[in-house]
Amino acid sequence: MKKVIFIGASLLVLNEAAFANKIKKFSLKAPEGYSEAAVVKVYSTNGEKWNKIDQTKEVNFKAQLNAECKYEGKGNKAYKGDFTVSGFTQVGADYPAKHLIPHVKETKGTFRFDKNSNFDFVQACNVELEKKLSENADLTKYDILAKGFSLNYPAAVKASYYLTCKPTGIGFADTSSKSVLLNTKIQCQGSDLAKEKIPKKPVPVKTAKLVKFIKQVKFAPKVKHIVGTCPAQVEFNGEIAVNRPGNIEYQYVSHDGRKSPKFELDFGKAGSKKLRVWKRTINKEDNPNAFRAGSNNKEKYDYKGWYRVDILKPKGIKSIQKSYTLSCQDRKMMLKK
Repeated sequence: MKKVIFIGASLLVLNEAAFANKIKKFSLKAPEGYSEAAVVKVYSTNGEKWNKIDQTKEVNFKAQLNAECKYEGKGNKAYKGDFTVSGFTQVGADYPAKHLIPHVKETKGTFRFDKNSNFDFVQACNVELEKKLSENADLTKYDILAKGFSLNYPAAVKASYYLTCKPTGIGFADTSSKSVLLNTKIQCQGSDLAKEKIPKKPVPVKTAKLVKFIKQVKFAPKVKHIVGTCPAQVEFNGEIAVNRPGNIEYQYVSHDGRKSPKFELDFGKAGSKKLRVWKRTINKEDNPNAFRAGSNNKEKYDYKGWYRVDILKPKGIKSIQKSYTLSCQDRKMMLKK
C-alpha cells in the first residue's frame, strides 16, 4: 500500500515538470539619447507660469525588449506581455502582439498623461524658466513664457514590462517584470496670454534739437571812410535775424568807452528786425577821446574809431565790432594831437 502511494507521487512530479513553463531570457533597456524619446507637452492657462499637461495629446513610449520562454506553445501562445508607463494610460494596442514577443527587439505603446506620474513635468518647465531668467537679465518671464522652449530630461519616466510564460499544458506559469527609466522630451509650449503681458518697450523720447535763437547779426557804419567838413557825423546801422520767437537786448559801445542805452527787440516768430540807428558827431570837444591816425601823418584820414554792438540777452552771442575813419576837408578843424 505504501509503495503504491510513493509511485503515484513520483508520477505527479514528473507531469508537473513536463507541462510547466519558464522564462528563458528577459531584459528591458532604455533607448540611448533622445531621437526616440517620448514628447510630453506642457502649457500655461494664465500666462504666468506653466501649470497643465496636455492630456489630449498622444505620447509614444518605447523600450528595448528581449524576451523568450522555455516553451513557446503552438503559435507562441505561451507568451503574454504588458507594457506600462507610470502616470500614463495606454490608449493603443500592445506592441508587440503576444505571438511576436520572442521575435522583436522592442516594445512600445501609445499613451496619454493621467496624473500619477513619478515625474513632475510642470515643475520641470518652471524650474527651467527660473534658470533662463537668471541667465538673461534683459528678458522678463513673459518673454520666455510667450516663446516657450523644449527640454531633454534623462531618466524621467518609469516604464515597466510584465512578461508571463504560460504553461503549455496543465503546469505552472512563470511571471516576471522589469522596469527602466526612459529619457523624455518636454515641450514647454509658448503662451499667447504671456505674450499679451510682455511689458511694452518705452517709446524713445526724441530730444528736440535745439535750434539756435539768433541766426545772424549785421552791424556796420553807414560810411566806413567819412570825408567831409568837421564836425562830422558817424552813423551805424544793423540788423538781427532769429530762428524762433524770443527777446533780444543789446547795447552800443565805442572805442572811448561810451555806451548807449540798452535796447530791446521782441520777436513773435522767426524773422529779422533792424537795429536802432546810432549816430555820433565828432567835433573839437571830442579831442580827449579821439585819436590820431598815425604819428607819421602818412594816413589819409584824421581820425579813427570803432563801435561795437554787444548782445546782452541772450548770453553767449559774440559781439561785432566795426571801425571807421574820418577825413576833415577843413584842416583848421583838425584836432591836435
